[in-house]
Amino acid sequence: MPKHFNWKVVRIPEDEIRAMFDAGRYCDLVDSGVLTTEIVYNKHRSPSSANLPACTRSQRLKYVDEFGQTVAEAHQYLLPDGSIGASGKADPKVVIDHNIHTVYRLQRS
Repeated sequence: MPKHFNWKVVRIPEDEIRAMFDAGRYCDLVDSGVLTTEIVYNKHRSPSSANLPACTRSQRLKYVDEFGQTVAEAHQYLLPDGSIGASGKADPKVVIDHNIHTVYRLQRS
């Protein structure tokens, strides 16, 4: 993720970042071609992820706008059949509001 010097960083709970991510319709905007995704990392899941099949990929995605700015980041498990594991949706970790120079990050447990 690019550095946002002098930007406010706000840590928020999982339900709030999920609500922001859903309200921003990031996945819909990717599907319609308004945003693109870039893979930050793509690796085999850890052996402790018991409920996921072999060859499942752990991925971190950046959601990028037409100006090349990252607007969100999320994690997902990509199953061997191409579907998304766990809830079936990407798990948001970061939402960036470029209008008010604020980075919202998932609050650590």
